[in-house]
Amino acid sequence: MVISADTLEPGRVNIFEHWESEEVLNAWRAISPRPTYSAEILDGEVFKHRVSHSGPPFD
Repeated sequence: MVISADTLEPGRVNIFEHWESEEVLNAWRAISPRPTYSAEILDGEVFKHRVSHSGPPFD
């Protein structure tokens, strides 16, 4: 997991998670504790991206 400040939009935080598979993600969701936050979340958007292939930029 990576949590970082957005370099273009002040006050925005980006969270990136990489999961090996949807099955692994769902297994984690089944046992993970509920998150705790120390900051108020004013707005939020969640997106799931699926990557079908990764490799060198110049095949």
